[in-house]
Amino acid sequence: MGLFWLVAYCVLVGLAVAQAVLMVLQTWEHRRFARSRFRALRRARPSGKAMVFAPCKGIDDDLEENLRRLFHQDYGDYEITFIVEDVSDPAYERIRRLIADHRHVVCHLVIAGRAKESGQKVHNLRMATRQLRPEIEFLAFIDSDARPRREWLRGLIGRLADRGNRDVGAVTGYRWMVPTRPTPANHLLYGVNCGITALFGPKGFYPIWGGSWAIRRTVFKSIG
Repeated sequence: MGLFWLVAYCVLVGLAVAQAVLMVLQTWEHRRFARSRFRALRRARPSGKAMVFAPCKGIDDDLEENLRRLFHQDYGDYEITFIVEDVSDPAYERIRRLIADHRHVVCHLVIAGRAKESGQKVHNLRMATRQLRPEIEFLAFIDSDARPRREWLRGLIGRLADRGNRDVGAVTGYRWMVPTRPTPANHLLYGVNCGITALFGPKGFYPIWGGSWAIRRTVFKSIG
């Protein structure tokens, strides 16, 4: 009986070591892949009118700083549409102040109303995208708790506007959580998120993450 448990223990240890080695290899590949994308991003100079949609509800941590980043994207031809459920939403007045302070970017503020047949966020986005002007070529979406880099929009549109990627209809980013308090729960969530992020690479089928993604307007309309 002792030999059985020893063998079982050795097998489990071997499997754990094999999994760890595979994760290290995948992480290294992800690192190489991410660096190659950043190098390509430095050269990307896409063009085409883009509309950024930012649904908001309540006051996220550092909401104003997160939204302020949207006004300073290094992409030349874009507008921003903010969406709230109602003027009583605490985010409404903060969005209005930001729009007033950043008149160099064309902005819209949509009051979507209460959802009746779907989640509120889905309803908000449907209301905001139901009438797109003809010159809009790309749609980009971002959550209000995300803090995008200056090249965020250019990176998304660059993948869609590249003529060599005509079979790519949509692109996605992914969240990178930062622990705000030194608690086990914060660090556990951060660790789990990093593990998932490292699985992204140059091959495979990945879901679109709603917090940061973009799509060609033609694809958006064709799929209903």
